[in-house]
Amino acid sequence: MSDFKFITKRIPRIEGKALGLGRPVYMADQVRPGTLIVKAIHCPYPFAEVESLDSHIAEKVPGFVRLFTWQDTNIITNFGWNYTPFERNVLNRVGRYEGDVVALVAAETEEAAERARNLVKIKWKPREPLMDFTHALESDILVHGDHLDEMYIQPNLAENYRPERNQVHRSVREYGDADAVLARCDHVTRVKVYTPQQIHTQLETHRCYSYYDDRGYLTILAPTQAADAMQEDVARSLGIDRRKLRVIKSQVGGGFGGKNIFSPYCWCALVTYLTGRPASLIFSREEAMVTIGSRHEYMLEAAVGTDRDGTMRAIDVTGFQNAGAYSEISEDVMETGIKNSYALFPRVDALRISQYSVFTNKLEGCAFRGFGATQNCFLLNVAARHIADELQLDLSEVFLKNIARLGDSHPVMNGWMEDDPAYIQSTTLAQCIHRSKEMIGWDKKRNRTVPQGTVVRGVGIGISSHASGVPRVDRGNVNIAMNADGSFCVFSGHADIGTGSNTVILQIVGEVLGVSPDHIHLVAADTACTPFDPGTYASSNTYRCGGAAKLAAEKMKTLLWKCVRETANLPADEPLEFRDEVFYLSNGRRLMDLIEFADKWGFYWGGGDPLVVSASFPDTFAPSPYVATCAEVEVDKETGYYRLVHMSSAIDCGRVLNPINARVQAMGGITQSIGMTMFEEIKYGPEDHRVLTRDMQNYKIPCQMDMPTMDVEFVECEEPTGPFGAKSLGEIATGSPAPAISDALFNALGIHFDTLPITPEKVLRAIQEKEGGYADS
Repeated sequence: MSDFKFITKRIPRIEGKALGLGRPVYMADQVRPGTLIVKAIHCPYPFAEVESLDSHIAEKVPGFVRLFTWQDTNIITNFGWNYTPFERNVLNRVGRYEGDVVALVAAETEEAAERARNLVKIKWKPREPLMDFTHALESDILVHGDHLDEMYIQPNLAENYRPERNQVHRSVREYGDADAVLARCDHVTRVKVYTPQQIHTQLETHRCYSYYDDRGYLTILAPTQAADAMQEDVARSLGIDRRKLRVIKSQVGGGFGGKNIFSPYCWCALVTYLTGRPASLIFSREEAMVTIGSRHEYMLEAAVGTDRDGTMRAIDVTGFQNAGAYSEISEDVMETGIKNSYALFPRVDALRISQYSVFTNKLEGCAFRGFGATQNCFLLNVAARHIADELQLDLSEVFLKNIARLGDSHPVMNGWMEDDPAYIQSTTLAQCIHRSKEMIGWDKKRNRTVPQGTVVRGVGIGISSHASGVPRVDRGNVNIAMNADGSFCVFSGHADIGTGSNTVILQIVGEVLGVSPDHIHLVAADTACTPFDPGTYASSNTYRCGGAAKLAAEKMKTLLWKCVRETANLPADEPLEFRDEVFYLSNGRRLMDLIEFADKWGFYWGGGDPLVVSASFPDTFAPSPYVATCAEVEVDKETGYYRLVHMSSAIDCGRVLNPINARVQAMGGITQSIGMTMFEEIKYGPEDHRVLTRDMQNYKIPCQMDMPTMDVEFVECEEPTGPFGAKSLGEIATGSPAPAISDALFNALGIHFDTLPITPEKVLRAIQEKEGGYADS
């Protein structure tokens, strides 16, 4: 570690000072005077169509400019990547979930837009909604039954897409003979888990600013996670030439996957496209909570066959994923979630997975930190806990018997490409398990023998795996140029969504070149000048984009040293040294610094060619990071209230390139998982099915008083395929806290909690049922 000059160091985020001082760096700070204010009109029912719309009164509001409806646009789109199903228009006459946008109002001021929106009179014809995703396939209610002929999907995905039966996708994955292996196992454990919809609750709600530049190009400034994919989607949705549309990513005030949904950007751009005027759309907190997607709701069941010592031999999984009203990327979440989680236990003889993704009239599911692995890892952890309980084993020992080890291979790790297996080349998961146990005091606390009275404590453990990008799909691309002042500029299409990836990429480039990150500029996520990037998802920035940055920097270093030798009239093989941005001959004589080289190389007539390089990093393997988390809980048996006392997480993300960023990322992921475990779920009215959790008063997230003390440590290793040995980190920490808390409650109470969120009401009811007391269902 000490050999590195910039990576592994605690370098603050490059934009940290501007953020801390409140400088105008966010999209809302850039909106110019004269911009139209856009407000969306939402469907107030889970399923309803517009019978009539009257805007005459709204049009009389001073400052009203225009109303936009489904009559203004007729292109079927998807608000996402081009491989997802095309199921809707930019604006729709039929609202398929509460919050679905049917119209837009544009006005000169915020007040006028809000007033006009409220004065648009709509007569709705409600339909009976489909709310139970576990019975969607056999339901008579079809979420998209009224326009099946309009919908489109790429032919290679059509086989498993059956909207005529509410089926978004079916995943069937199998190797080995699961039935035969289960039949000969010493023990078979059966479990069923449920995980709820969870809202992203970013500090910065969804928003967009669109305008025509001086060349007549439609330009969008927005806190997107994927500038290139967004450019393609908006151009397709509006029916315009993609080359005439520019997307610039603004500073992002929290993404977590939710800003990979492009609908707000399409709505705002539509207004500018049809009026020719700049427009700004900023969602309120309530709009963001009922309109933009959520973590997918899952119901999963598993049968796990083991030997008497807890060694897993077969895993058989069935289940449902709630896609919500539109497919979005539900298929991708399902398949990626399977790939990223079931590689946690790759040593089984047989694995069979059958999962359905289905339509309902609930808020659509979308990318959310963890991307399907969070739900599937919860299932695997719960199954392991039941195995340990039924066989009277220590859960941590069950983990250690079955986890991935160096050299292991598994079909899910490489997209089920059996002819080209992938192998685990780095892991410290076993050490993470041991270290997490040490930090929590496992051996002392797990088997308490002293009676604890009505307030009891317990400790538990959970583990999870993820991936570093998407193998055989994604590729990072980076350009680097040397400037006339001796500095460098990195061009990358990646989107820093608050993770600090901008800083890490400059650390990587600086480490290779031997140049301070202070002397390296960065242009990121601007479709006019940055190379293509698939987007910030799948924990890919450090591994994929960092890998491309390292390759490009190595090319620049080779080119730079070659040109320095030419400038100094030295032989091509003349040994040089480079210290503190100064070149020296091997005898120690100073040659020139970077500024002097730039002057001598010359950028005027007679000078050398500009120093510009490019590199790509294909995500061939996407190695798995791992985490082990232990939790300690304290439960009041008389009320069911419990609090988190302490959590300890030990993480394998390869080599840690920036300890500040890494720790913050880990703690953020843990916090979001605590919310999903203890509080968070979208609640719907039992009769009218209206959303009840539409504001932060009714939708609970962890606050300071809910947080435990935390220990986060990194058990480092070197991933040979990653930049300087790094793997991903952004999502891995979300997978283990939920099972750790659930296991801690089991240790304290002897009760399994396999349904999230685990609220005090559920805990009290379970205690009463166990002790034979009254339990109000």
